[in-house]
Amino acid sequence: MSPLAVIATPGRELASQIKDVAEALCADLDINIKFVTGSSTQSKIENTHRDRVDLLVGSTGGLSKMFGGNLFFSDFIDTIVLDEVDTLVDDSFKAITSELLAKLRKKLEQQLIFAGATFPSNLNTSLGHIIDTEDLEIIQTRHLHRVLPNVYQKFIKSPKVGRLDYLLDVIEPDVDKKRKVLIFCNKASTAAYINHSLNEQGIPTLHFAGGNMNPSTRHKHFIMSTEFNENLSQ
Repeated sequence: MSPLAVIATPGRELASQIKDVAEALCADLDINIKFVTGSSTQSKIENTHRDRVDLLVGSTGGLSKMFGGNLFFSDFIDTIVLDEVDTLVDDSFKAITSELLAKLRKKLEQQLIFAGATFPSNLNTSLGHIIDTEDLEIIQTRHLHRVLPNVYQKFIKSPKVGRLDYLLDVIEPDVDKKRKVLIFCNKASTAAYINHSLNEQGIPTLHFAGGNMNPSTRHKHFIMSTEFNENLSQ
């Protein structure tokens, strides 16, 4: 069973959103869309129905497991899309991205689409052994990196010592007014540490990690986050 097109993303949540949009766009077309995850790969291989798949959407890790387990084959793939490519070729993803791309590159003629907010400078060193990056055509809007006039941004350089206390000072005004705060971390372990520390301070938080978190737990946290946001807006 070989799809005609594959869309790969860093995480399953983004892949799920893309699947929903693709289904809406293709509602009146004879295009079969399938969303896959990497969990319980062996049971999926044993129990899956070999239906026709035109568009396959999933995370790089999940797709790599599916193709590695021969649940799908890449013989007829015409189009490969790497969404959030700047993330997919950074240090945390480039190994699995390279592995997946190598599995998908069977046909001589394929369309490659790399989408991202920024064009990664390390694309050649990350994927140059699989594709000819010099042949890529860069298409970008003239509004790239422009800040919307109604969006306020402020850069704060934190001290190297006592960063957690500094973070508490920064978010305190929003916490006091029950405004939502979104904190990004460069590592899952750091996110877990901040989550634990904020909860100890009496600040309710929800933690979303990468592959280190059970998918059902992460989905439960998303549901809780939605309910929390709805309560705040009431």
